[in-house]
Amino acid sequence: MPVLCLVLQGAKQVAVGEEAHLVGAGQALLVSMEVPVTASMDASEAQPYLAVAVDLDVALLDEVARQGGEAEALPSGGAIALLDRPCDRLLDCLGRIVALSGRPQEAAVLLPGLRRELHYLLLLGPLGPALRGRARPDSHHRRIGRAVALLRSAFHEPLPVVTLAHAAGMSASAFHYHFKAVTHLSPRQYQKQLRLLEARRLMRMEGASARNAAFRVGYASPQQFTRDHARHFGVPPRRGLYVEPEHAVAAE
Repeated sequence: MPVLCLVLQGAKQVAVGEEAHLVGAGQALLVSMEVPVTASMDASEAQPYLAVAVDLDVALLDEVARQGGEAEALPSGGAIALLDRPCDRLLDCLGRIVALSGRPQEAAVLLPGLRRELHYLLLLGPLGPALRGRARPDSHHRRIGRAVALLRSAFHEPLPVVTLAHAAGMSASAFHYHFKAVTHLSPRQYQKQLRLLEARRLMRMEGASARNAAFRVGYASPQQFTRDHARHFGVPPRRGLYVEPEHAVAAE
């Protein structure tokens, strides 16, 4: 599901593949597809990082775009886009949506209209043409999204490119090209990063050993997992932010 994130204070650097965005206060980031990202915050105790994120609805974007009449639609492009200066109307709409938090009775009545207004204002802004391209049911973006959903649900299993291409309704060569154009990663790189991020979560949050986490996310070799982890995060698993319990090292 697409997400619009408006930074209110501090800054955040978000990277996917070789593309990176620095989002400062007053800027917004549109993430139109679930992609594995690495992020770092620029904040302090005096000025903590503050942001508001709102889920967007692709079907609603397409509906509002069609209701608004024909307009320019650009190729869907990548999964991440920066909105440098959100207009005052968009900021006001986001503020009214946030104000409904914790007020379920009012939200039930007002939120559907505010969400429609938000989608309409986004389509009117500088990201509008690209959003129209992303929202169309037959767009490459939507078709790649089907393959991404399959990858995310079964990342621990072997998934040949032809299987993913079939899910997207493309030839293998066209799928590989458009997948990288949207996600900035090859299908293999995307799956590997999903595995690494899930393995790291298992080690940090559940106390799993590196060996156990490697097998659970689909690695056939703990040694390959260790090499990939060190290449991606800069340190092998035993030197990460988590501590492996000694009794769990040999666990399978």
